[in-house]
Amino acid sequence: MSGASIMTLSIKKNPLEPTLRNHLTTPLILTGIFIASSFIPAIQILILTVDGGFIALINKYISSDNTGNIVTANIIANLLPVLILLHVFYRSTMKSTGVIAAVLAMIFMTAFIFFSTGGITEDNEPYFLNFVIVSLISGSILTLVSFLKYLKQNKRGIYKGRKNH
Repeated sequence: MSGASIMTLSIKKNPLEPTLRNHLTTPLILTGIFIASSFIPAIQILILTVDGGFIALINKYISSDNTGNIVTANIIANLLPVLILLHVFYRSTMKSTGVIAAVLAMIFMTAFIFFSTGGITEDNEPYFLNFVIVSLISGSILTLVSFLKYLKQNKRGIYKGRKNH
């Protein structure tokens, strides 16, 4: 055996120790799925139609169908669930809970940005450009939350073999 192969055999990492790559996998895969789905309008239509119905239902109860309060309904229907789901994603210890919270947060975040901006690009732009931009914004926010979760866990020494501070 050469010296290099002996050196690589002697370095053993803890398989339970999460790396930055492990933390960023879910948000990056979701961002890729949402960007790829921007070329399939059926998915966009489904997400935005269901969310639009949810906003209309909330708007009906808070303001008796007054369209002037649609921004308030958008905040209640989309922003509040986004904040709650991002918090659940940040605090989750089980992978399944984190993935479910991340998927739902991406859906609500995408719908919130769409209904808040009314479409980022002009009408003569390709149909998929709005969804690509919004998916990148939503994915960036989710990736940032995941990165902050990674930093918090490493700062506290959960996986470093140190006692918690």
